[in-house]
Amino acid sequence: MGSSRLVRTPNGITFHVSTTDLTPGHAYTLWFVAFNEPAHCAIPNECGPDDVVNAAAQPDMMHAAGRVVGGAGTATFAAPSLSLEFGGVPMLTGASKRPSARRCAR
Repeated sequence: MGSSRLVRTPNGITFHVSTTDLTPGHAYTLWFVAFNEPAHCAIPNECGPDDVVNAAAQPDMMHAAGRVVGGAGTATFAAPSLSLEFGGVPMLTGASKRPSARRCAR
């Protein structure tokens, strides 16, 4: 069983995710997904995995962390402050819909 904590401030995001029961030696990544238009999700205002490819919901994805898991099968992903900007473009606000920002975020 793992645990997680996410805090959003005006300056960015801090997070701490502890995981268990992972396969040792495998790489794992953590991504943030924000829906700029949640009213357009398949179930309005209750966005889910299928909405990640729903253009009407205007999803933004941002790589947060990654690592290879050690022999114990546990991992901790954390950042004291992850900026809400990528290359000077605000993320999680819909502004990253510009083609140049989308190319950088991939």
